Amino acid sequence: MAFKKPTVRKTITDISQAMIYIRSTKKFGKTTLFRDIVLEKYNDPGCGLLLGIGSEYGYALLDDLNVTQIESWKDLEELVAWLASNDEDAKKIKMIGLDTIDELIPLAEQEICRQWERKKKEKCDTINEAYNGFGRGQQKATELIKKLTSKLRRMNIGVIAIAHTKLRTIIDKGSEGTEGYQVLTSNLETRYESLFGDIFDFVLTGNIDRQIKDGVAISDERRLYFRGNTRIDAGGRFAAGSVPEYMVFENENNASEFIKIVEEGMRNSLRNKKTDEEYEQYKKEVMQEKIDESKKNLLEEEEKNKDNIYIDFALNKGEEFIRKNYSNEIFKDKIKEFLVKNDAKKIQELPSDELVLLIRYGVEELGFSMDI
Repeated sequence: MAFKKPTVRKTITDISQAMIYIRSTKKFGKTTLFRDIVLEKYNDPGCGLLLGIGSEYGYALLDDLNVTQIESWKDLEELVAWLASNDEDAKKIKMIGLDTIDELIPLAEQEICRQWERKKKEKCDTINEAYNGFGRGQQKATELIKKLTSKLRRMNIGVIAIAHTKLRTIIDKGSEGTEGYQVLTSNLETRYESLFGDIFDFVLTGNIDRQIKDGVAISDERRLYFRGNTRIDAGGRFAAGSVPEYMVFENENNASEFIKIVEEGMRNSLRNKKTDEEYEQYKKEVMQEKIDESKKNLLEEEEKNKDNIYIDFALNKGEEFIRKNYSNEIFKDKIKEFLVKNDAKKIQELPSDELVLLIRYGVEELGFSMDI
């Protein structure tokens, strides 16, 4: 990636520009919240897209929801390519819901195993076997997920990632030997939880807070936490005091209150406060910057997609392509040139990136077909 000249940035001002990670107990209303945010914000279900991932079908009883089911990492790659296309439905998408992260991670691990099998030509049954173990497979999976979320951000598409919670016992440094204390946080393995906690703008946690008397729950209240405390793990890039600790999650339409808290939190986080008129102008400037950025990024993404097509083709059918077109004298001379340049005696000894360049030359300069 080429160096980009530094610029003085503006903050995000709209919920569709944010990456939000929501964890809660089951059946809390996370998927419903995503649907309602899209309808509240745009009054058009086509402006959002929920990805039901793996065996998760949290949308079964939700209407007015634009949804597709993702069953493999290849599905995700094809989705990103579609989002970057000129399809009119794809251009409408402002927000995407990942439902759930619990199901996304196994897809990433399966893809890493598949890549390792293709590279080593040997069976890979678990992520612990990939890349010779010692956590290297999981690290590759986190890199894969980072690339996915980065692409969505570069397209100026907001993301709401949905996951579940569990109680974890925390023992602070210096308190070893004590029982510690319990915090409600993600149910993900620490490596993956750190990934989402680091790259997402806001990490929110839903919980049912119960009032206990004599060991019996006498009342409860559903709360979505924006800031953490000694019992709840939550937080974000909001400035101190810009959002409440939590919102009561009991209303028929929680989306309106949620959007208000998030977008007011964005405004309150500005270092230089603005009047209503100034802020409206600021929002327009931010939106235009985001649109211009996404257009530029989409062009870069199209070029990357083209590169990936050649890389995949070279790995799977490269040698066959060379044999098929070897009778062409110009191509034959180019092959010899590549072999000499790389001190190789046969095609199999060429570095993969050189093989890609050779195939690309055959297709784009000599007009060879990639249909094998």
